[in-house]
Formats: sequence, structure tokens, C-alpha cells
Amino acid sequence: MFGYNSKVYNVANYVRQSHVQALTHVLRADDRRQVLENTIGLTVIDKVVKELTDAVKGFEGEIKGLEAALSVELAEPIPPEGYYEDRTEDLGNCLAAYRRYNQLIGQIQQVTEPIKPDAAEVSVEDIKKLNSEIEDLRQKQQSWESLSQEVKRLERRVAEKPNVGPYVDLIDLDLEGIESEAEYYEGILAKADTLNREWASMVLPKLSEDEIKMAATEWEIYKRWLEYQKLLKSEKVDCPNCGTHFCVSHKELSQFEEFTPETVIEKPAISEKTLWAESVLWADNVPKQRRILDELNAYAPAVERAKNFFQQFPRKSHEYAKAKLVIQLYQDWVAEDYEAKLKEAEAVLAAAKDFSKEIEKLEYQRTVAMQNQLKWATYKERLANYSKTVANNNDVRVQLDALGNAEANYKAYTLFDKSCDAYEKELASYKNQLAQRESLSVKLKELTDKVADHKLGVNGLKEAKKEIKNYLLPSLNLAASALVQVMSNNAIEAVQMLDDFSIKAKKGNRLRAVETFSGSECSLINLALRIALGQVLTHSVFSVLIGDEIDASMDKDRTAAVWEALSRLSESGKVKQIILVSHEQEPINIRGLNYANFT
Repeated sequence: MFGYNSKVYNVANYVRQSHVQALTHVLRADDRRQVLENTIGLTVIDKVVKELTDAVKGFEGEIKGLEAALSVELAEPIPPEGYYEDRTEDLGNCLAAYRRYNQLIGQIQQVTEPIKPDAAEVSVEDIKKLNSEIEDLRQKQQSWESLSQEVKRLERRVAEKPNVGPYVDLIDLDLEGIESEAEYYEGILAKADTLNREWASMVLPKLSEDEIKMAATEWEIYKRWLEYQKLLKSEKVDCPNCGTHFCVSHKELSQFEEFTPETVIEKPAISEKTLWAESVLWADNVPKQRRILDELNAYAPAVERAKNFFQQFPRKSHEYAKAKLVIQLYQDWVAEDYEAKLKEAEAVLAAAKDFSKEIEKLEYQRTVAMQNQLKWATYKERLANYSKTVANNNDVRVQLDALGNAEANYKAYTLFDKSCDAYEKELASYKNQLAQRESLSVKLKELTDKVADHKLGVNGLKEAKKEIKNYLLPSLNLAASALVQVMSNNAIEAVQMLDDFSIKAKKGNRLRAVETFSGSECSLINLALRIALGQVLTHSVFSVLIGDEIDASMDKDRTAAVWEALSRLSESGKVKQIILVSHEQEPINIRGLNYANFT
């Protein structure tokens, strides 16, 4: 209810450059009062007071409803004539008789005597004879259909004559050998092409081996000369015996006899990096280039033979493979002589007979005969069932007469039982309402107690709001005054937010409005108030202070004083973490504050 939120953060923890003076120069006194009350939760207290008051109104409405409900008198229900409690057995007997009655009614079937078929009765032997005739004709028809399928197959084969097309000139050649040679020579040409591309991409050294050796020697001399110069510049002392002034490292200098102090060695023109790169090229690429050239010379005769071969047989190896397959299919088709076989099969088919019409006629006769046979079998079965049903219906009617008025008795007792059930439900409802009235009385007492508690809470919150406001301003003014003294090097002695939420500051023993101070002084007063507000309200919850360009209107001395005040807050533990963003090129070194330069 009084926790930390984003509004508190933006007032007490985060100070932006454009909002440093917002507390005094942007907000009016009423606005400052609203901001502070929002920050510390006083508006929340008003909201809670309103919610409690609204709740009281709701409870009072419920109380009126409960009082109205309890004012209504209850009437005890009257039992029906002849009522008794245990009716289960009697109802079961009536129901059993009624169900038996319905079962018997359902067993009476409506029947009609069947009519004799008008067609002649067909025997099993007649059906067997027709089946035998149809089977003989189907065997003959199967031979005719086989001949028809063979003619169609040969027609398809004749239509599928392979087209040799562009390969007609290759029919008499040895395509197996040609394909193999073409594949071999294609590999030779591909390998030669790869070697030529590799040769063209080689990077070769620009310096000769002698130039590299000469440059390396120059570097050795130059480095020795540099060591000699270091020794010359080393510490010199006087001999305690003879007083001679000599270098401490004179023994090491004796190793460089080729140099004198006047010797000057220029740095070699070719860099060590270039010498290393050229040496690598001599070690790697030059031997590799020679190897490629040897391979090209070795492949040259085979490349010449490949060129001559492809002048004679210009196709690729995969084309010879395809031609071999097409020509083989054509030769197989010619060997089968499908055209002659088709003429012979067509002559045999012309001499054969199609029995399909005769088979269709006999199958129709068989279908009619089987339908007539089924009609007679159905008639005989229905005639037997008719006699059984008539005898069963007569027996059921005898049992119905024995039951008497079972249906009327069941309906009358059912109506009586329903009226008894209705009475029992009304009685149970009456007893339940009596229990509910007791519950409503208890609830009425609870609501009355709640109203009293809520009203007590409203009065307590209003009193708490007064106490919080009485604590806030003195604590805020005390903390802000301590901060502003350090920030201004005691130029500003105190800061006060008055009861009407106007803000004044004391300078030179004179208390005056903030608007009369300079821009940087206004910034200091605002900073002191906002940091003090954080100390009083939020730093126990979120102990962080973030300042974004808050030194924009301050000179270096005033910025150092502000930094000093923040450092004291950090060292004392009143603020756990301080983050400051500034465009100052030279950091102001204050203990406890670390500086990070982001470029």
C-alpha cells in the first residue's frame, strides 16, 4: 500500500539534467504538495479512506436487506390427505404391474396373412444347369480375350519402335571402347586445366634470394649497432685509483670492435615483415610452382592425344553412354520382329468367336430364376411365422385380462406420491429457511461489527495522515540543509519547505525565496531537497542515486563541492550506490567516487 513505485523513483532516486530545478521552478506549491503526498503515499491514504467509506455504505445496504428479510414471517406447509412417509414399496408394486402391462401390450404384433408368388417355383437343379452352361461359355470366352490382349500388346510394341535419331552414325561403332576412352581423356583435360589455373593463381616473390640474404645481414648489423648505442648511454663512473672517467659496461663494448662512437648505421629500407613474407614465398610457392610445371610437362603428351581423340569423336562420355542404351533398345526391338507377330495374332483373333452376348443372356436368365426361388422361400417362411404370431397374440390377451386396471391404478398412485413429495420438499424448504434466518441473524451481527471497525479505521487513517505530514517537513528540511551547506561550501546555510509547501533558502542570515538565487544555486537547492527526500522516504527501500548531467550549470569548484557531499553520503552508508553522468573532460578526484571515462 505504501511501497516503492516509479513515481517515487523519478522524484527521489533519479535526477535528469532538464528536470534538476523541477521541484522549485516548474511545480507550483500545490503541485509540490501533490508530488510529495503521492511520493509518500498520502494520496493512497485518501484512496483507502474512500474505499473504507464506500465499503461501509455497502455493508449498511446489506444490513438493510437482511433486516428486511428477517422481518418476513414463515408459514409451515400442510400435508395432503392420506399422507404417509414410507411409500416406496407400494409405489414399486404399482410400477411393476404397470411395466408388466406395457410389456404385454408391446408383445401384441400386427400381422397380415402372406400372399403366394405369381411366378413358377424354381428348383435347385434348374439353377445348377444354368451355372454349368455359363461356366462352359466363360472358358471359351477366356481364350478369345487372351488373343485380344496379345494383339493389343503387340500393337503397343510396334508403336514403341525406338528412335535412333542423332545416333544413327554410331550404330556400327564400338561404343563401349569409345565411351571408356572419352571418360579417360576428359579426366586428363580436367587435370591439366586444374594445374593451369593453379599455376596462374601462384604468388611469387619480388626479391631474389641474394637480396633477401643481403637485407637480413643489414638488419643484423643494425640491431648490433642499437645494442652498442644502449651500452654507450649506460652509466659512467670515475676510477678510484687513476680518476679516469669510463663507462660501467666497458667490457661489453669490447665485443663491438666494428663500431666507434662516431659510427652511424641507418635502418634498412626493407622491413623485417617484408623479408619474412618473401622468404615464405621462396620456401613454399617457388617449389610448388616447379612441381606444377613438371606435372604439366608430364601431362602434355596425354593432353595432345586427348585433343586428337575429341576431334575424331567430339561427343562427351555421357553422350556415348546414352547412345549405347538407345542403340541397344533399337537392336532388341528389331530382333523381336513385332510387326510380323502382330499380323499373325490378328489372323488368329479373326478366326475366333466372341461369346460375351450369349453369356450375358444366360446370366440374366439365372438372375430371374434365383429371384423367383427367393420369393418362394420368403413366402414359406412368412406363412410359418404368421401362424406362430396369431397363437402368441391370443396368449398375451389372456394375461392382460388377468392384470385388470393396472395402468389407471399406477397413474392415480403416481399423482398421490407427487403431492406427498411436494409437501416433503416444502417442509424441507421451511426448515432450511428457519436455519437461514439464524444464519442471516449471525451475518447481520458480523456486518454491524464490520461497519464499526471500518469507521474506526477511517478515523485512524485520517489521524495517521496528519502525523506523517508533521514528521515529513522537519525531517526533509534538516537533511536538505545539511547537504546544501556542503554543496555550497557553507554559502547557503539552510533550506526550508514551509507548511504551505513554498521553498526558501537562507544565505547571509537572510531567508528568501528560491527564485531569487542564481541558476547554479537553484540547482544546489533542488538537488539537496530531492536527495533529502530520498533519504527520508526511499533509501531504506532502494538506496541508489542517479544524476544525469546535474553539473551542467555549475563551474568546476561548485561541481567538486557537490561531489564532496555525495561522497560523504556514500561513506556514511546513507546511500549505497551513486551513479553520476557528466561531460567534464577532466575528472574531479573525490574519495569514495570512482571515475569511468566513456569515449
